[in-house]
Amino acid sequence: MKKTFSITLMAFALMTIAGSAFGQAVIHIAGSTAFRTSAHAAIMDIFTPGTVFCAYDSSSSTYKSGAAIFYGTLASNGHNVYVKTFWTGSMAGTYDVSNQTQITQWIATPTSPPPGGGVIPGTATAMSLCSHDATGGTPNTGANIHGLSYTKETHAAECAFSDADQASVAPSIKTAAGGAAFAATITSNPLTDAGTLTPGTVGIVSFVWTAGH
Repeated sequence: MKKTFSITLMAFALMTIAGSAFGQAVIHIAGSTAFRTSAHAAIMDIFTPGTVFCAYDSSSSTYKSGAAIFYGTLASNGHNVYVKTFWTGSMAGTYDVSNQTQITQWIATPTSPPPGGGVIPGTATAMSLCSHDATGGTPNTGANIHGLSYTKETHAAECAFSDADQASVAPSIKTAAGGAAFAATITSNPLTDAGTLTPGTVGIVSFVWTAGH
């Protein structure tokens, strides 16, 4: 069982950009697909209820989207920000943050924010209100842009979720093509594990041994 990186890591990144371009600050989150549901729910929770708008690319729901964009008013300080997610994988996410890889698949920022704006570039679809319930239910809220030719943005991730710590990721990735360089990048760029900070864990993913053929 592995503990996720805490949402504090994202909150820290948000605080570092709070003074820039009020209403247009953006944070980018990559990493493990296993934490999509918990991360997306936690992102909604950092905003004041009723102010959260989102758009997502998924054949099923907001929670399971491979790419998403959220906008709202931070409950902590009243600032309006965008939060974007694109799930590159657990080890890849750790490397992407260490290397500051320019990921090319983020959903592009609307020219004006919701409400009243929020139209996703390349489409006629606007971000819409989204929420989740306290039981962890999965309402299909927000605007689904799956299958649409939306414009994509290139940017490095400020933080990532992982189900493995930095020390174990580097040796594991070393055997991949080009992995020695990847491992060196990870080990030479210390990362902060926000799971050790308040308010704590966003989610826990359990791993189960199963019989195969």
